Amino acid sequence: MAIKINREMAGDLNNPSSELLNHCINQHQSDFWRLEKLSDYYDGKQDILKRTKDSAAAPNNKVVVNHAKYVTDMNVGFMVGNPVAYTSSDDIQSILDAYTKVDIVSHDTELEKDLSVFGIGYELIYMNQEPQTGKVFADIKCIDPRGIFLVTDDTIDTNPLFAVHYQPVYNLQGAVDYYLVKYYNDNRVLTYRAASIA
Repeated sequence: MAIKINREMAGDLNNPSSELLNHCINQHQSDFWRLEKLSDYYDGKQDILKRTKDSAAAPNNKVVVNHAKYVTDMNVGFMVGNPVAYTSSDDIQSILDAYTKVDIVSHDTELEKDLSVFGIGYELIYMNQEPQTGKVFADIKCIDPRGIFLVTDDTIDTNPLFAVHYQPVYNLQGAVDYYLVKYYNDNRVLTYRAASIA
């Protein structure tokens, strides 16, 4: 879900304050447990698996019937099992070629899965470069909703202000070394390193 803030309180959106970013990340983190539980349900990690019995003699049978995965997979199949067809009276072949290059069919499937599992899906459209030729092209990726959020103003129109994507960076021992925080607004991308979040 989008985080709503008062536009005047947000300050300069081209140079966001650490206070603003911390506030928004904390708001997103407060909903993290819900998103994590939804992901666990899809993965078959239901609460029944954690059940214990007081008596060792009592049976502790645990059966997981993963309806969450079944419903999501069926929903995704119904929604994008036949790929989206793009038609226009104008010549859109260059757009169709770009979609083919980024494998838009797989992307749409992944996005629909996130929508079904989490109730929300995020995609990032960005400029990428081919390593062999150096040619620049538009690329698109789905981003796990547990690590990204949109911030809107608190008006009835809920105008988008910016988005934040954060992810842990691990050291060679497997511990979190720092967090990479990327801030996106309509005209710039800022990257920060944070020792911790929350």
